[in-house]
Amino acid sequence: MEFNHRYCVLLTFLTLFCSSSFFAQIVIGDEKEEKGKIVETAKKKSRETADDHSFLYMQTHWAKSYRVLQENDNVFGQALGERANEVARSVNGFGIGVRTNIKGRFDFVAGLGYLIYGEEYKYEEPDTNFMYTTSYRYVSIPLGLEYRLGKDLRLVAGFGLIPGMFINNTQDQTWKTKKNLSGKNQEKFDVNKDDLNPFSLSTYFRIGAEIQYSERFSLYVIPEYRRQLTSTYTTQSAYVQYPFSLGATIGLSYKF
Repeated sequence: MEFNHRYCVLLTFLTLFCSSSFFAQIVIGDEKEEKGKIVETAKKKSRETADDHSFLYMQTHWAKSYRVLQENDNVFGQALGERANEVARSVNGFGIGVRTNIKGRFDFVAGLGYLIYGEEYKYEEPDTNFMYTTSYRYVSIPLGLEYRLGKDLRLVAGFGLIPGMFINNTQDQTWKTKKNLSGKNQEKFDVNKDDLNPFSLSTYFRIGAEIQYSERFSLYVIPEYRRQLTSTYTTQSAYVQYPFSLGATIGLSYKF
């Protein structure tokens, strides 16, 4: 009897110990599973809301600029003359603005910038030369829609419009004569006197890459094509001119 009693006590103890260990493992397993679900949910939410923010950006733009130049087909038109021999020139600009997510992977972009179009001309002989560089400067207000794909390394594609307000039009001239005399001059053109359009409207298309290198900062490099939809000159001018450029925009974004 004493043996059976001890045996029963031992069996009961082992049963309780095994049961507690089993249930403890179940509880620990459930806790780990629940914790994993919480972490995964947090990561998913983080991914879903990663672009659900607004960004400040500042950028600079380098491009090769040229134009479509034609004789005006009204009574004011004149032959292109030596202007037909103008070539493309390098230009640069800069801008600041805001980018905000509107839905999913799509962002709306609005900014303020400094925009330049231009061309240059060069005439050379063995003992003489004449060169000039023409610049058309505008205050620009780019408005666009962009699509982003990816997380830390993102594909960026976008398009939009760039209304512009004319600042000035200058031509920097240099020359050297047969007597080896050289000189330079800057000619400034007047909006009214030289029939320049005080407003412009351009369109742009861009596709490139953006790198998110910290929680709040990202760097982007985006090749971009711009084309002016309105003529540089008014309808009373001798010419019709539509500038365009091909280059790249480099910028820095800050999430807030």
